[in-house]
Amino acid sequence: MMVIVLVVVVMVIVLGLVVVVPLVSVVVMLLLVVVVLTVLFRLSLFLLMMLWCFGLYGWWWWWCLCRRSCW
Repeated sequence: MMVIVLVVVVMVIVLGLVVVVPLVSVVVMLLLVVVVLTVLFRLSLFLLMMLWCFGLYGWWWWWCLCRRSCW
């Protein structure tokens, strides 16, 4: 009787791991993809703004960025 209970418990644990581990890995992968996409989006926006400001103001804008004061 104990052997049957042990076998059932082991099977439930193994099936739970077989179901839970792929789900967790998929969720983690989705979270990583979302984080990477948001970081890339922010970086691209920052670079676009930098290029736009550089085209607008030229070297003076870089001087402002480095000196932290434009006046």
